[in-house]
Amino acid sequence: MIKIHIPKHWPYPISSVAEFITKIEHHLFCAKRNNVCSNEFVMKFEMVDEPTISLRFDDSSVLYIDVSIGTNSSNHSFLSQESEPFISLHYVHDFLLQKSNLDSRSANPPAYNKKELLLTSAPNGTDYLISSRKGIQFERLPIDIATHFSWFVVLLALEFTIEDSLLLARSLGHVSRETSWPVKRQDFACPVDWVFDESNVPHCKEQLDSPKPFPSTLSEISLYPVVDNNLWLEQLLQLGVKTIQLRIKNAEKRSLEKAIEEAVQLGKTYQAAVYINDHWQLALKCQAYGVHLGQDDISQENISLLQQANIRLGISTHGYFEILRVYRSYPSYIALGHVFSTTTKNMPSRPQGLYKLALYQKFIEGLYQSLGSKLIPTVAIGGIQLDNAREVYRTGVNSVAVVRAVSSTLPNLSSVVREFEMLKLREVTDVNSN
Repeated sequence: MIKIHIPKHWPYPISSVAEFITKIEHHLFCAKRNNVCSNEFVMKFEMVDEPTISLRFDDSSVLYIDVSIGTNSSNHSFLSQESEPFISLHYVHDFLLQKSNLDSRSANPPAYNKKELLLTSAPNGTDYLISSRKGIQFERLPIDIATHFSWFVVLLALEFTIEDSLLLARSLGHVSRETSWPVKRQDFACPVDWVFDESNVPHCKEQLDSPKPFPSTLSEISLYPVVDNNLWLEQLLQLGVKTIQLRIKNAEKRSLEKAIEEAVQLGKTYQAAVYINDHWQLALKCQAYGVHLGQDDISQENISLLQQANIRLGISTHGYFEILRVYRSYPSYIALGHVFSTTTKNMPSRPQGLYKLALYQKFIEGLYQSLGSKLIPTVAIGGIQLDNAREVYRTGVNSVAVVRAVSSTLPNLSSVVREFEMLKLREVTDVNSN
C-alpha cells in the first residue's frame, strides 16, 4: 500500500483536489488492467497540513513531489528531514536553455536529495524535459498539465524511475492511451545527452549507436555470477560456470590491472566468458573477453573504441529511459535491474519487481524485432536467489545474474550452481513445449 499525503490547502493551479484524486484512481485502474502492477496494489489518500504532496512507501521511506507552472522556483523550505528525496517538476515555457542552467542542477547540490526537472520549450519548437545533463526530447504536442502531473505521481508511486515516470506520463497523457500501455518505440519520446556549442547553448545527441552489433556471446548465458576476486571466480569456473563477471571497486591501479590480467587468463584456461566491470581501458589492454558498463560509464566515444576492439559489451539499464538510450548500440547483452531489494551496491532506483521486468523484456523484444535485427539477450540482476529465480525466468529474460546466491562461503556451492543451471534448462524446456 502507498499512502499519498495531499495538502489540505491545495497550492497547485492544475486542478482541484477532487479532480486530482479521481485522475489518480483512473490511472491506477489503467495500470492494473495492463498488468503493470498487482491487482492488490492499493493507494490510500490522506489530507495533511504539509504544503506539498508526498508518497509514503511500505518501507517507511518518503518522497516529496512539488510542481510549479510558469516558474522554475520550488517550495521546499518546509522539509524537516533534509535527507528525504524531493522532486520539483517545473512546467516552464520558452525557457532559455544555457549550459549554466543545466549545470546549476548538478553543481553544488543541496544537502538533501533533491531533483529539479523542467518541462520547457526551446526556440526551435522542440519540447524538453531536463534533469541536469539528462534530457528527453519530445515532438511539439499539446500537454494537459493536470493529466501529465497526476500520471507522474502514480508512476512514481508504482516505483518507476523518475525518467521513466516522465516518459510514460507524456505517452499516457494522450487520449489514445487511456486504456492501453506504451509498448512500441514510437510510443516514447527520445532520451538525449546534452552537448554544448561555443556559446554554451545545449544541443542534444540522440540515442547512442553503433555501426554494427557488438559480438555475440559465444554461448547462451544462463547463470551469470558477479564476483569481486579471482579466488571466487576460479572456484566457480571449476564448477563449470561459463559466464562470469569480475567487479572490483576501489582498488589501487597496479593491483587492479594484475587482477584483470589473471581473470582474463582464467577465462581462457577454462574456456569461459569473463566480463570485466567498469574498467574498460584495462580490459582492452588485457584483451578481455568482454566488459560490462553502467549508464554513467557509457558514451558514444567509448562505444566506438570498444567496437573497434571487437570486444563484447554488456550494459546496465534500470527502465525504459535507459533501454532507449542504449539499444541502438546493439550490445552483446542488456542487464535489467535491480529486480528485488539488494544490499550488494547502492542502486539509483527502487526495485523493479517482476511486473516491470516483464514489461521491459517485452519492450526489448519489440525494439529489435521492429529493426529486423537479432534479439539481444537479457540478464536480470538484483536480489535473485534460488527461491525466486523461477519467477524471474518466467518474465522471459534469458539469464540471471547473482552475487550472494553463489557466495564462495556456501558449503553446498556446487549443488547451488547445478540447481541454477537445471532451473534454466527446465524453463527453456517448458517454453519450447508450449
